[in-house]
Amino acid sequence: MKKISLLICTVLLALTFFGCKQNADEMSKYSKAPNVTLPPSRGEDILAGKSFNEPVRPYTRWEFNDDGTFTEYYTSFNDSINAVYRYTYDAEKRVLSYVMIETSVYGGICGTYSIIYERIKNACKNSASLREYYISAGSSEDKADNDVEMVERIAGENGFESLDEYLHAYFNLCEFQLYAKFDKKTSYSIEIDNGRINGTYYVPDVSFKELYDTYGAADLYFSSVTDDKISYYLVNDENCSLTCCSVPYTYDINTKILKYERDGETIGIDLITGHRIYE
Repeated sequence: MKKISLLICTVLLALTFFGCKQNADEMSKYSKAPNVTLPPSRGEDILAGKSFNEPVRPYTRWEFNDDGTFTEYYTSFNDSINAVYRYTYDAEKRVLSYVMIETSVYGGICGTYSIIYERIKNACKNSASLREYYISAGSSEDKADNDVEMVERIAGENGFESLDEYLHAYFNLCEFQLYAKFDKKTSYSIEIDNGRINGTYYVPDVSFKELYDTYGAADLYFSSVTDDKISYYLVNDENCSLTCCSVPYTYDINTKILKYERDGETIGIDLITGHRIYE
């Protein structure tokens, strides 16, 4: 199977649903990989040098190294490498925390954050560079021409005057998505049972700001959190622009329920499960 790049993996879906005109200056801060701080390790690291099935997705396997990293394999795709993570382990609380790191492999693609970023940027310069990108990824010239024509058609359907304008908007979106992928911090409260890690999201009894700053917030992509306001990026339905919204929130430490308003609607999220609550 041919290795498919981040752009080609998402172009059919993301271009269709997120044909958004965005401010390049607003997005430029995502040009470098984030520097994510994990909670410190404590006690004996019982994971190092061992292999486990992943807690949530049964088709993945984690192989822990001795240098504070582990490699994630897709077992359903001939043990292909999906990503490499940096982790810490708190033996007292049995908490595993991890974040994706720059590596030679990402989603089956050779390249660090910076290389993937440059590939996306180069592919989104103009129609000619997009065609070259398809060919470099293994498409025939005829297939590449057809793909570019498809993207041109989608650009017109989304109200863009040219493919170049559309690709510029798409690059801004991909830049944000790439940053969010590498900024995702996850913490599990784990138990080891018969060679498998059984885990649930770890949500300590701290303020939401401290939770966000130290552990991440159960897969929720917020741009910043203060003691009383939460900021997040949202694709505006009216003009498909990626904007940052800042709103007041409440957080119940006992129930681990986060609530905030968006467009006049109260959003409730159970941080233990990561699922939205519908009242």
